[in-house]
Amino acid sequence: MNLEISTGALGVRKLDFSDSMKRGTYQVYAESTPMFFTKYMDSSDKIRMAPKSMDDIKNLKKVIGSFKYQSFAKAYFTNGQWTSPKAIGSDLEILPMTDLTNVHANDMVRFKVKFKGKAVTSNSKRMRYLMCSSNTFGGPDGYKLASMMMSGNAQFRIPTSGQWVVNIYYDEDVDQNKDLKSLKGKCTKVYTAASIFFNVKP
Repeated sequence: MNLEISTGALGVRKLDFSDSMKRGTYQVYAESTPMFFTKYMDSSDKIRMAPKSMDDIKNLKKVIGSFKYQSFAKAYFTNGQWTSPKAIGSDLEILPMTDLTNVHANDMVRFKVKFKGKAVTSNSKRMRYLMCSSNTFGGPDGYKLASMMMSGNAQFRIPTSGQWVVNIYYDEDVDQNKDLKSLKGKCTKVYTAASIFFNVKP
């Protein structure tokens, strides 16, 4: 890829593009290790908790609650012109529909959100929101911008310059989602988080 990372005395990292490096948008991606947690009653009728899936507990008598948690994060940089980034294929994924390398204060930014490849949307049973916060607006006071998910789409008008993060926390009952059939017997609920980081210019 011919991308060099230069280090600095203060822990600074700088990306240097070579002339032969392909033009377009690059993604920096990270995901956490999936974590299971189960609260249960054991064979002696004692309430216990364990960082395990249901099927990994030997003396389980009754499940009180069991979940799987995993988080995903992305950031973008461009060499030359912005190009629409492709989906990575993580369980929960936020896709920018706006050039995130050239956002200014008061610009509108748009996103698509998918869970297991399907659009995340609000309905009469559950409202889904994409959240947006910054150290220059809302973050220090503990509040965020919120945009209701409709057919996988959400948008924000960014009020200030600075570092911004867009995130969503998504929960789903295993028994009510056929895409989660591989988790039946392991947990009763799935909690998944996804985020995108970007900078906003004045």
